[in-house]
Amino acid sequence: MNTQLPFSVGSMVSRNLSFVFKYILPYFPVALLLFAGPAVLFGVLFWTDPNLGENSNALDIFNSGLMIYVVGVFGVLILLSTVFTAFVIHHSTAVIAGHETSVKTALIKAFSAFLPMIIYYIIFYIAMLLGLFLFIIPGVFIALAWSAGPGVIVHEGAGPFTAIRRSMELTKGYRFQLLGFFILIMLISMAISIVFSVAQVAIGTPAATLAGEWSVLVLVGVLLLDIPSQYITFTLYPLASAVLYMELRRVKENYGGETLAQTFD
Repeated sequence: MNTQLPFSVGSMVSRNLSFVFKYILPYFPVALLLFAGPAVLFGVLFWTDPNLGENSNALDIFNSGLMIYVVGVFGVLILLSTVFTAFVIHHSTAVIAGHETSVKTALIKAFSAFLPMIIYYIIFYIAMLLGLFLFIIPGVFIALAWSAGPGVIVHEGAGPFTAIRRSMELTKGYRFQLLGFFILIMLISMAISIVFSVAQVAIGTPAATLAGEWSVLVLVGVLLLDIPSQYITFTLYPLASAVLYMELRRVKENYGGETLAQTFD
């Protein structure tokens, strides 16, 4: 039985942001645990690369063997971002559903959901890109229809193909609202990036002037300002997936009933 309860894009965005403000600091140690290793490895390889001397500039990075390491590190970061996404979704959906869960439990669940999440994302991005090439609209449809998939995988323990079918059922009738929801989330993400970009210019330009040129050291220092922006974005989107999944289950299946509705208030 589908119980069509009120569904508001504005309230979903508000819920998403409230979770960001509430958990942005508690989730940071987990992000640090997952991403610090590759970042430190990249730094060690960077500073010990024999092709980069004291007076090297940013362009020397692309002319050295360091690019091989860069590609490898970014590959690892993509895999770890999937784990972090699963962690955020598991913890936040558990909180929304009123279930107590620890960081350790959420991490274990995230690693157990890693393989189906990777398969899901591979299928998702291939299908979406193909759809975008076919007059754009099919790609947008796939992105919206399958948007509840990560929540289904993590919260229900489903496989990637089951998650796709289940997501299409959950999103049916609400895809236009979900489009508005994702547009607002993207605008918020862009605003965050702009704020930190302005900070990079404001701090980086005087530093470059004092250094005489954009040296490698200045470049790395400025790029460090990108960490807060990237972290907030990495947290914003998984939380959006969790919120939309739980809200769709509430409005279509009355999952959690009034208790879940009050959690969102």
